[in-house]
Amino acid sequence: MLAAALLLVAAAQDGEEQLPALRVGETVDGEITDGDAIVETKFLLTERAGSPVLGRSYRVQIEEAGPYHIELRSHFFDTYLVLRDAAGNVLAEDDNGLFATHSRLATSDLEPGGAYTLDACALLGTHGPFELVVRRGAPTFLPHRERARLELADARQQVEALEAAEGSKSLGVATARSRLAQALFRGGSPDEAERELQRCLAIREEVLGREHPDTAETYANMAQLTWFRGDFVTAQSLLERALAINEGVFGPDHLNVAASLNGLANLLYSLGDYAAARPVFERALAIREAALGRDHSDTASTLNNFSALLWRVGDLAAARIMLERVLAIRERDLGPDHPELAAPLNNLGQVLRDQGDSAAALPILERALGIFEETRGSEHPDTAQCLNNLALVIADL
Repeated sequence: MLAAALLLVAAAQDGEEQLPALRVGETVDGEITDGDAIVETKFLLTERAGSPVLGRSYRVQIEEAGPYHIELRSHFFDTYLVLRDAAGNVLAEDDNGLFATHSRLATSDLEPGGAYTLDACALLGTHGPFELVVRRGAPTFLPHRERARLELADARQQVEALEAAEGSKSLGVATARSRLAQALFRGGSPDEAERELQRCLAIREEVLGREHPDTAETYANMAQLTWFRGDFVTAQSLLERALAINEGVFGPDHLNVAASLNGLANLLYSLGDYAAARPVFERALAIREAALGRDHSDTASTLNNFSALLWRVGDLAAARIMLERVLAIRERDLGPDHPELAAPLNNLGQVLRDQGDSAAALPILERALGIFEETRGSEHPDTAQCLNNLALVIADL
């Protein structure tokens, strides 16, 4: 019997010859080309309509039960993974990995002897080289600072790889510069981020025009920078412009529209205009629940943002329900100790205290504090704020 617990066997194009097995920890270097098959799922047909999703399919054979994760990485296209059962039903699909353009699927419920198919895909009709690897166990989630450092390095590598392959003014380079700008902004370099966004915008406006969804995405990203610098009027104008473009291109119920709405609602909330922000949040949430389902990670993001508004306006019961939904989704997807659980745990603890249930808030805030200290350190402002909230709860008891 093979020592590897999980094997990927890829069918060759003639349907007869098979590629060698991929043992756990080994990497397949491949390339998606124009001649590869179009991959379809309900989600892709709904939300990626008009742009073919090309992919290569692999057969997954389980030898031993247990958790596994599969990663697909490319600097040349936005990756996507689809896992199916023997009947072709979609078990899981994902376009979010460790970094923005890479994909990762994690699962613990595959059965030994089961017949599963894995589609390694390129979104938006693109193609190019990729790496595919399967590993036993749950994925490792890095501390916040280390993840940010690696993501910035990966974004720089992507710009360099695409410029060398496509030239400095390709749409691929524009997308890579947009991603690099976001990594720079998160890393505390807004001036450099702005320069990258301006380069991205110049390419997209020249090649795609000012009314294209990708151009709208750049406007939304630029709104983040102007918001950060305190220019709320310009930020709101950019977000409203992005929203109008997406509604005009996709209609009122598309996920691109939901993303624009979510950004606009967050800005209105930060300005204290809760009355204006609430219906915008409601519309964004309705679109994501309808398109993605109530338990999707993007739905959880809107729930998390919306819950803060509800807390501020005193609708504590609704805020608590939303935060409990957020935690259920993120615990399922990320595990009990992931950094993305710390903030909603902290917020839930505050809501419980405001409801007069400090006894219930205590273990919630203790758990949030543990995650903050582990992932951000004892001197981080978020850790200090959580510690303060915990002290208030202890004083109540």
